[in-house]
Amino acid sequence: MSHKRNDAEDDSGVPTARYHRYLDQTQSALVLAEGIRAAYGDQFRIKRNAHEMSRSKVGERAM
Repeated sequence: MSHKRNDAEDDSGVPTARYHRYLDQTQSALVLAEGIRAAYGDQFRIKRNAHEMSRSKVGERAM
């Protein structure tokens, strides 16, 4: 996953506030969880047990 895709950089390549929060080890786990929810939230709305899907099935649905 690219940095831009998970909002670590803006369109011009400048690090975002999310990126800087991630660098803070007291917040990194929370920021990572937020990024995963943002990136894969649709998967879990479509299929409640998306975490049990194979990588290939997740990839098919992401396209």
